This record gives sequence, C-alpha cells and structure tokens, in this order.
Amino acid sequence: MRALLLVSLCASAACLRTVALPASLRRAGVSLRTGVQLCEAEDDAVRPAAANSAQEIRLQAERLALKAEKAALEAEQLTLQAEQIKFATAQRRRETDASGATTPEPVPTESSAKPLDRDPWMADAGQRTDSAPESESPAPIEASAGGIFNLSLAGPNGSAPLKGQLQQALEIRGLREPSELQLTAAQTALIKSEVFDIETFYTMKVEDSPVGTIFRGNLRADADVVFPRVQERLANASRSPQAEGLAGVQLLLIEDPLPLTLAQLEAGDEKRPVFLALGPKAAEMRQSPGDLVLAFVSLLACSFTVLGYALSSFILTDDGKLIEQLQNGDTEPLMLALPIALGVGGLQLLHEVGHLLAALRSNVKIGFPVAVPSLQLGLYGCVTRLFSFPPSRSALFDVAAAGPMVAGVASLAVYVVGLVLSFDLPPLPAEPGALYPVLPTALLQSSLLLGTMAEAILPDLTSSQIVQLHPLAVIGFTGALLNALQLLPVGRLDGGRLATAALGQGAAGIVSGIGLLLLGLQSIISGDNPILLYFGLLVIFFQRAPDLPTANEYTGLDLTRQIAAGSAFLFMLLTLLPCPVELVYPAVPL
Repeated sequence: MRALLLVSLCASAACLRTVALPASLRRAGVSLRTGVQLCEAEDDAVRPAAANSAQEIRLQAERLALKAEKAALEAEQLTLQAEQIKFATAQRRRETDASGATTPEPVPTESSAKPLDRDPWMADAGQRTDSAPESESPAPIEASAGGIFNLSLAGPNGSAPLKGQLQQALEIRGLREPSELQLTAAQTALIKSEVFDIETFYTMKVEDSPVGTIFRGNLRADADVVFPRVQERLANASRSPQAEGLAGVQLLLIEDPLPLTLAQLEAGDEKRPVFLALGPKAAEMRQSPGDLVLAFVSLLACSFTVLGYALSSFILTDDGKLIEQLQNGDTEPLMLALPIALGVGGLQLLHEVGHLLAALRSNVKIGFPVAVPSLQLGLYGCVTRLFSFPPSRSALFDVAAAGPMVAGVASLAVYVVGLVLSFDLPPLPAEPGALYPVLPTALLQSSLLLGTMAEAILPDLTSSQIVQLHPLAVIGFTGALLNALQLLPVGRLDGGRLATAALGQGAAGIVSGIGLLLLGLQSIISGDNPILLYFGLLVIFFQRAPDLPTANEYTGLDLTRQIAAGSAFLFMLLTLLPCPVELVYPAVPL
C-alpha cells in the first residue's frame, strides 16, 4: 500500500513540473515532493527496526520455551514432594495404628513447595554461584525404607532408626558420625554451581542423610555419559582456587534410597538415580591397627593348619607309619608334608596378588588380606575389605575376578600335571618306603569337575577305595576347591562381588540369599563332606556384612566381562557339585 502511494505522489510531482500551472498549484507540487522524501526517509528507518523486532520476537519465543521447561521441572518437583508427604503420612498412620495413639496428620506448608533456586540455563558460573540462596540448607532425611542403600528407617514406637547397609558398611570402616560425611552449605552450593549443569544433572532437592548429602533431580543423559562428565567437572573444580572446599569430596551415582509408593508401584514407576556426595573424611578410610594384628595372628594360625592338612594326606601312606614316626618325634613326615603346604600357600598367595594388581590398575584401595584357617582344607581363603568406592562395576569385577580366575586356572593346571605324574605311580598296596599321599577315591568324586578329570587321566581310579597321588595333584585339587568356594555368589566373597558387578546391588542381594539357601541344602545332602557346612557357617557370621557400593551403579558390564562372569560361576558349580552317581568300590584290605 505504501509503495502505491509513493508511485502516485511521484506521478503527481512530474505532472506539476511539466505543466504551467498557477503558483498555488506549483506550491502544492513542492509539498508533494517533500512528502515523498519524508516517506522514503521513514522507510529507511523502519527497515532496521523491523529486523530488530523480528530478532526480539525470536528471543522472546526462546525465553518462553525455557520458562515452559522450567515450569515443567517445578511441577515435577512438586509431585515428588507430594509423594514424600504421602509416604510420611502413611508411615505415621502405621505407627499410630501399632501404638494405639492418635497423632495429627502433617499438613504441608507453603515452604514445602519451593521454586527452583536458580535458573539452570544461566551459563555464567559466577551468576550461578550468586543465584544460589544461602537460606536453602539441606533438609535431613527423617524416614526411608527399602532399597539396598536405605539410609534411615524409624523404628517402632519412635525407637532409634534402623541402619541401612551403606551406613553399616561405612561404620565398619570407622565412619560413624554423619557430620564426617555430610557436606557444608558452601560445599553444597559449589556442587550445584560448578559440578552439575543442564547437560548432566538438574538438581531439584538436596537432603542430608546419615551417609552423606543426597542430590535429587533428573539425569539429562545416560548414566555412562553423565557420570564421567560429572567426575571430570568435580576434579577440575576441586583444583580451582575458587572451589578449594571441594577437595576430597566424592560423588556416587546410586539408586534412590527412598521406597516407591503404592501408587508408583501400581503405575510401574522405577526408582530414580540420585547423587550421593560424601565429605573429604570418606576418602581417609584406613585399615585399623587391630585388623593388621588380626591378619598377622590369622596368618600364623594358617601356617599350622595348612601344614596339618598336608600331613593328613599321608595318614594312609605306608600303613600309617608316618604318623607313628611323627608321634615319636621324627621330623621326616614334616619334610614330606612341607612341599604340599608350600604349594597350597603359594596358590593362595597368587590369588591375593591377583586382587592386588587388579586393584592398583583399577584405582581401588583394598585392605591387607586376613587369612581364615580351616581344619578341612588348611584355610578357607582370605577376607579382603574394600577401603574405597570402586569407580564402576567394571572395576569391581576386575578386582573380584582377578584372584579366583588366575589362581583357579593355575590350580587346574597343577592338578592335571599331578594326575599325569600319578599315572606312573605303582598300584596300591604300595611297596614299603613309597612316600606319596594316599587319598580316598570318594574325596575326588565329591567334585564333578575334578572327579571327571581324574577318571579321564587315571582309568583305574574307580577300582579302589583309595588312590595314590603325586603331591602336585593334592595341591591342585585343594587350590581349585578353595577358589571355587570363593566364587560362591554370597556377601563379600569374590563371587558376591562378581554378582554385584554383573547384576547390580538389588539382584545380587537376592542371589546371595538363594546362594546361602542352596549352600545349606548341599551341606545337608552331602553329609559325608562337612566342608560346605563349615564354610557356610563362616560366611554367615563373617562374610555377610555389607560392602561398599560402586561409584556408578547404573553402568553395567560389557559383553566380555559378562562372558567371563558366566565362566567363573560355571567353574564354581562344576567344582562344588558332586558326581551324580555314587560309585560302589570293592573292599580293599588295608
């Protein structure tokens, strides 16, 4: 429309210039030219203004989109707080019904639904720090239940809260005061401003707990992408002069310790991941001097029990004359048993060295191994505690699998060599002076794998109730059995840690309970073999204590490690299961 007006004005001015008209009309033409010039000047001014207006509209649209996403997050935060209020109300009702008293239901206040404390899209770090209000302090957890890392659960009638597994694991390692684990208000603000960002984790709520400070919110990407980025930002921030307070702070990505409500369970909801922040004190976990003394005493005790086990393999040798010599003060039987004792101890040392090398490679701190003596096998292995959080489930797998896999393969190799050397030994009854271990054939048949290997190499094995073996066969048999016992998926055994790495904490707890049940049934069925019974009792009393979780619970194992875990458990089953058919041996005069 404006273009048509300009064309008309220009045409009118041209006519006035060419036609002789009165002065008044010529003055009108001059006015028209002036109007045309004014319109052209106005168009030149409007063009950049229109461009600026379009850019402002586009920016306003982007701001509205960001505000809409922020409003959605606030609504999600309010929903979560409402579910927590419902859970607390239901918990108080259950306590009221149990005590017979009546207490008023909690009424949510206006302060319980707070808006987000900062704009997550602010890119400047200084603005993020300034926007975090100091008045917002982490709220302590009053009640929670369920889950592997349940933090605090109010006892009946207001009694002391029950301790969760993570809290027990930390207390075993000397961290008993919540103040040693929780972050300060300044550290919390630094974590929110310098470590978390919109691309990793959006914080909606911060709570103090007996095991540290919990950051609740939303993961902005997959755990295997978010966790390395958060760890990198934490490491960079801790080296910055502006964030010196973060030095030594650890962040764990674990499952939300609060249980799901009934409505969430019916809707099929799953627990959300949370970040658990631990203060610098958690990085100072050390083995106590008492544990070191216990390790030395147990090692001394195992030296005697292993030597006694090695001597027991010569009870049937030379019609028992070696035992008579020992009773008469002759040290010759000890010299015969010493190589077997050293071989069994050497395989266990190889087991522990495997753990140590894998721990150094994976940056995991482990304690000094505490050997467990045994009258049946000389020793039941060693108890090795974790004194740092494994960086990932893959790191936990590497540390747990290195010992039994290296020592297990070595034990099988030694066992095969010993069986081959036993093939050339003279048949029983042996000639006088033949000083080789003599074992009951049923002992080899107590293991499906080891018994089958013995039958394949020694064809005449089933023709006698006893068998004469080379000392290497006894060493390999003992080492294979010890490593198979350590691979049971129970508690803090190597197998329990492998199950945790492969399946996660929740599923590993279920597998551990099933493993204990099957262990008890097997010990009852195999009444003539008390090894499983005594080992099961040992695990129940000493190895079921909670273990430290991995720093990242949400990233599983790769395919190679999954196959290795399956192979390890298969070796354990084949070694501990007895032969399916009980053989009847002819009587042999002794």
